[in-house]
Amino acid sequence: MIESYNRKGLCVSFHDIQLFSAFLFFLLIPLKNTGIVHYVIWLGVIATTANVFFTLKNTGCEKNYVVIFCMILLTMIVSLFTSNKNIDSGLYYALVCYFSLYWLIALNNHFSFTEREKNTIFRFAVMSGIVFSVYSFMPFAYYRDNNTVAPTLTLYFGNSNLTGIYLFATICLLSVLFSRARHKKLLALLIAYLFYLTWLTGARTCMVAAVFVLVSSIVPARFHVPKVVVVVAFLFPIVFVPFYLALFRSGYADITLMGKSLFSGRQGTFLDYLSLLHTPLQWCVGNLGEANLANAHNAPLAHLCSTGLIGTSLFYGMMLNKVLNSTKNSSTKMQRTALICILGFFLQSSGEASIFLGGFPGSVFVYLLFLCMREENDADNICI
Repeated sequence: MIESYNRKGLCVSFHDIQLFSAFLFFLLIPLKNTGIVHYVIWLGVIATTANVFFTLKNTGCEKNYVVIFCMILLTMIVSLFTSNKNIDSGLYYALVCYFSLYWLIALNNHFSFTEREKNTIFRFAVMSGIVFSVYSFMPFAYYRDNNTVAPTLTLYFGNSNLTGIYLFATICLLSVLFSRARHKKLLALLIAYLFYLTWLTGARTCMVAAVFVLVSSIVPARFHVPKVVVVVAFLFPIVFVPFYLALFRSGYADITLMGKSLFSGRQGTFLDYLSLLHTPLQWCVGNLGEANLANAHNAPLAHLCSTGLIGTSLFYGMMLNKVLNSTKNSSTKMQRTALICILGFFLQSSGEASIFLGGFPGSVFVYLLFLCMREENDADNICI
């Protein structure tokens, strides 16, 4: 259930405000340096938090998710005591985003998901895809947000990897809701062009994940995703960092992949973040004071440095349990495709962490895909 406001037939929910804020973020990205986008982000974060709060208030949740939440919170408190660094406003923001993402995933079976929501999500994905397509022809298409020229497509986002994430996430939503399109050929052309733009970003993990999603989405709905595929996709970003570092240390520094060196400097980033774990206790609970839930260019590594093995195991265990359960309940092609897209997100998170740290608007895509993956509930008939 989502809290909504209805006046003279107009029904608006926090879910709607989340999607509107995300679309507004994309639409106004050329004005990012004016500060207006900052307020759009806060609007989205507030709407997300309110969506979670009122859903918990109106529907409750399973006790095991409350227990996991409390355990992660306790782990973070202990983690903060292992560092002498003061808590700043950036960490408060990161914590709000992190726990909002946790509840967006944990409550996926509790949010209202009627035909109206599905149509709203579809329109959001199409309009976002159109904005990206139009902006690819603009003079700022190859400029970073600091007004420096980039060798790959950025659409004026901070970097091409972030651009690739948003393009890939939009492709996922359009693939999930493809059957809702009246003009499927036009939608197919939009998806194809977004895939081309993803290629122009040079974001290799996004391209690999996008191919995985597009190929898998054409498989007939009667074929269920084997649990072993879920586990492999889930483990890939976890084993990626040690394998990547071991390969670099073995003398294979000249390997190229998709026209670029496999080792683009992230080995240094990985080692810098691992060096934040100074003691065995910090390996267990993390070093939240210094790591700050920052983007370590690998999602499991970012969680490990901030919440340790305990917090990472709890958070990822919750997600894995959700996805494994969905393999038994994915009776429609939409549910099965959403499941595949989430696996694509797992693969992509081997090279970028932001999508699984709760930052806005990335968290919106995770929320929407887990929503589409949920088991259909006939009781979802509430106007939102």
